[in-house]
Amino acid sequence: MGNHGTTYRLAQFGKITAAFSEALAIVVEDMDPKAALSAVANKCEKLTIYIRLIFTALMTDQELVLVSRQEQELKLPLLEFVTTVAVAEVPEFDVGDHFRKDNPYGVKVASVGVNFNKIFGKKIERNVPAVSLRIHRLNRSANDPEIIVALGDKHSALLAWLWALVALQPNGPDSAPGVLSTYGTPTILEIPNDEGLLWSVYAGWGGVGWVFDAGSFVGPDGWVAGSQVVSR
Repeated sequence: MGNHGTTYRLAQFGKITAAFSEALAIVVEDMDPKAALSAVANKCEKLTIYIRLIFTALMTDQELVLVSRQEQELKLPLLEFVTTVAVAEVPEFDVGDHFRKDNPYGVKVASVGVNFNKIFGKKIERNVPAVSLRIHRLNRSANDPEIIVALGDKHSALLAWLWALVALQPNGPDSAPGVLSTYGTPTILEIPNDEGLLWSVYAGWGGVGWVFDAGSFVGPDGWVAGSQVVSR
């Protein structure tokens, strides 16, 4: 590109420098100098990365386009596959006998929600087949209908399978590593009740034990990015 290319890069750099200076002036105007310096210091590593990207783009005649984090997330698939876990068959699974604080199976349970007990407390799952469960992670926040569409025809799960996963981590973070998150994000399964209607069941570590509850899959609340989803 010769002199023309150099002139173009200098012009682009001038625009970027002017925009950066203007943004910095606004920040300093809105904050006291000490707070502004502290904010810049906290972001120094990220600023260094951005400046390196700018110089690389200028020197290689590339165009830089700013994309918001939300736009980046929307380009990702909703579900990110993590792993599979093999679960054995179970002739009969008594939900109420397992999902309770004083269960005899050595699993620390902190609480079981009212909805869970009302919908599933007396449920018996019979002839539960062996299955290779698929574990996914949400790349962005979503509600249950979106998750079900993303999972396809294998979205429906069983409580015996959830218990099998919990039993591998009976003491949460003090257990051997497993697939269930024990650091704030829930694990979600779409479970049918006795009438075949889907309910969104979730499990999470509550500090002193596992917490379980259920909600309508058509409810307005969604699940945050990072939540786990279990399906067949």
